[in-house]
Amino acid sequence: MKSYRVKVRDEKAEFFEELLRYLDFCDYEKVEGFSEPRIYPSFEIRSKDGNHKQGSKNSVKGSGGKFADTENSLENLREVMSRIDALRDRSRKG
Repeated sequence: MKSYRVKVRDEKAEFFEELLRYLDFCDYEKVEGFSEPRIYPSFEIRSKDGNHKQGSKNSVKGSGGKFADTENSLENLREVMSRIDALRDRSRKG
């Protein structure tokens, strides 16, 4: 058996449920809501000119060591995630 996920507008939900009752080849279950894990593709962080971003450990150690490296990584991750969310919102609106 195959599974499908369908979203139905509130004003058409009653009609949709009635329609499903008359289909003998499927079973259905009403769910209020569910969440899906977001899957992000693997990507590389590049600078604006298209080259790979490269950092040296020596420059990080001079600015606070391992903790500063973690903070920089978290900040980079937040920035990339916000860009992904902005792109996703733009594609939904378009």
